[in-house]
Amino acid sequence: MALFVNAAESLGHTTSVEHGVIRPGALNILFATHSEPLASLKKKAEHIDFVPMGYMPVMSCIPTNVPQDIDVLFLRNN
Repeated sequence: MALFVNAAESLGHTTSVEHGVIRPGALNILFATHSEPLASLKKKAEHIDFVPMGYMPVMSCIPTNVPQDIDVLFLRNN
């Protein structure tokens, strides 16, 4: 979340992080809404767009100049 806040602020936007709040008249960016039906979100907002995750180099936080070990865990859910 902090990466998105920092990216928005670096573009000159004022930000706030609140849980369960939609501010009228503001640009609200909602995360983890997969458990909320889209119809109920539309009751709280006039205009909703789905924007898939993308990549911004400024949001990279994993150092690339160190050796990287990779562990992989596979889980099977029956």
